[in-house]
Amino acid sequence: MFKAMIFLTRSGNLSRDEFADWWLNRHRPLAATLPGLARHTFNLLDPGSPYDAVVEQWFTSAEARANCYETPEGARVRADSLENVSARVRVLVSEHAFEAPAQSASTQG
Repeated sequence: MFKAMIFLTRSGNLSRDEFADWWLNRHRPLAATLPGLARHTFNLLDPGSPYDAVVEQWFTSAEARANCYETPEGARVRADSLENVSARVRVLVSEHAFEAPAQSASTQG
Protein backbone atom coordinates (compact mmCIF):
# COMPACT_ATOMS: atom_id res chain seq x y z
CA MET A 1 0.00 0.00 0.00
CA PHE A 2 1.00 3.58 -0.61
CA LYS A 3 -0.18 6.36 1.72
CA ALA A 4 -0.63 10.11 1.41
CA MET A 5 -1.72 12.54 4.11
CA ILE A 6 -3.26 15.90 3.27
CA PHE A 7 -3.48 18.70 5.82
CA LEU A 8 -6.44 20.94 4.97
CA THR A 9 -7.34 24.52 5.81
CA ARG A 10 -10.97 25.33 5.09
CA SER A 11 -12.02 28.18 2.89
CA GLY A 12 -12.67 31.40 4.80
CA ASN A 13 -16.33 31.42 3.80
CA LEU A 14 -17.03 28.07 5.53
CA SER A 15 -17.68 27.58 9.23
CA ARG A 16 -16.13 24.55 10.87
CA ASP A 17 -19.51 22.74 10.75
CA GLU A 18 -20.06 23.69 7.09
CA PHE A 19 -16.56 22.42 6.26
CA ALA A 20 -17.21 19.07 7.94
CA ASP A 21 -20.59 18.79 6.21
CA TRP A 22 -19.03 19.57 2.82
CA TRP A 23 -16.32 16.97 3.25
CA LEU A 24 -18.46 14.18 4.68
CA ASN A 25 -21.54 14.64 2.52
CA ARG A 26 -20.34 16.16 -0.76
CA HIS A 27 -16.61 15.63 -1.19
CA ARG A 28 -16.28 12.13 0.26
CA PRO A 29 -18.60 10.55 -2.33
CA LEU A 30 -16.55 12.21 -5.09
CA ALA A 31 -13.26 11.11 -3.54
CA ALA A 32 -14.55 7.54 -3.29
CA THR A 33 -14.55 7.40 -7.12
CA LEU A 34 -10.77 7.95 -7.40
CA PRO A 35 -9.21 5.03 -9.30
CA GLY A 36 -6.76 3.04 -7.19
CA LEU A 37 -8.00 4.44 -3.88
CA ALA A 38 -8.12 1.61 -1.35
CA ARG A 39 -9.01 3.53 1.83
CA HIS A 40 -9.79 7.12 2.76
CA THR A 41 -10.22 8.74 6.19
CA PHE A 42 -11.19 12.26 7.20
CA ASN A 43 -9.96 13.52 10.56
CA LEU A 44 -11.55 16.76 11.75
CA LEU A 45 -9.05 18.47 14.05
CA ASP A 46 -9.73 20.25 17.31
CA PRO A 47 -10.34 24.00 17.16
CA GLY A 48 -7.06 25.87 17.54
CA SER A 49 -5.09 23.33 15.51
CA PRO A 50 -3.00 24.81 12.70
CA TYR A 51 -5.17 22.90 10.20
CA ASP A 52 -8.87 22.09 10.09
CA ALA A 53 -8.53 18.46 8.99
CA VAL A 54 -6.14 15.72 7.98
CA VAL A 55 -7.09 13.32 5.21
CA GLU A 56 -5.41 9.93 4.91
CA GLN A 57 -5.44 8.17 1.56
CA TRP A 58 -4.19 4.66 0.86
CA PHE A 59 -3.60 3.64 -2.74
CA THR A 60 -2.80 0.31 -4.29
CA SER A 61 0.54 1.72 -5.48
CA ALA A 62 2.53 4.94 -5.86
CA GLU A 63 1.71 4.83 -9.56
CA ALA A 64 -2.03 4.58 -8.84
CA ARG A 65 -1.79 7.65 -6.60
CA ALA A 66 0.17 9.60 -9.20
CA ASN A 67 -2.27 8.71 -11.98
CA CYS A 68 -5.60 9.04 -10.16
CA TYR A 69 -5.78 12.84 -10.40
CA GLU A 70 -5.14 12.70 -14.16
CA THR A 71 -8.52 11.00 -14.66
CA PRO A 72 -11.92 12.71 -15.08
CA GLU A 73 -12.78 11.57 -11.52
CA GLY A 74 -9.56 13.11 -10.22
CA ALA A 75 -10.28 16.38 -12.00
CA ARG A 76 -13.72 16.57 -10.33
CA VAL A 77 -12.22 15.83 -6.90
CA ARG A 78 -9.50 18.45 -7.39
CA ALA A 79 -11.96 21.13 -8.55
CA ASP A 80 -14.33 20.48 -5.65
CA SER A 81 -11.45 20.64 -3.19
CA LEU A 82 -10.09 23.90 -4.59
CA GLU A 83 -13.53 25.50 -4.21
CA ASN A 84 -13.75 24.66 -0.50
CA VAL A 85 -10.20 24.57 0.82
CA SER A 86 -7.86 27.56 1.12
CA ALA A 87 -4.68 25.51 1.61
CA ARG A 88 -3.55 21.89 1.23
CA VAL A 89 -0.28 20.39 2.37
CA ARG A 90 0.24 16.90 0.94
CA VAL A 91 2.88 14.56 2.32
CA LEU A 92 3.70 11.05 1.18
CA VAL A 93 4.44 8.71 4.07
CA SER A 94 5.71 5.25 4.92
CA GLU A 95 3.25 3.98 7.48
CA HIS A 96 4.44 1.61 10.20
CA ALA A 97 1.32 0.37 11.99
CA PHE A 98 1.25 -1.88 15.01
CA GLU A 99 -1.39 -3.34 17.26
CA ALA A 100 -1.17 -2.48 20.94
CA PRO A 101 -0.77 -5.55 23.11
CA ALA A 102 -3.92 -6.74 24.83
CA GLN A 103 -4.17 -5.56 28.43
CA SER A 104 -5.06 -7.95 31.18
CA ALA A 105 -8.01 -7.18 33.45
CA SER A 106 -5.63 -6.24 36.28
CA THR A 107 -3.98 -3.46 34.20
CA GLN A 108 -7.20 -1.90 32.92
CA GLY A 109 -8.45 1.15 34.78
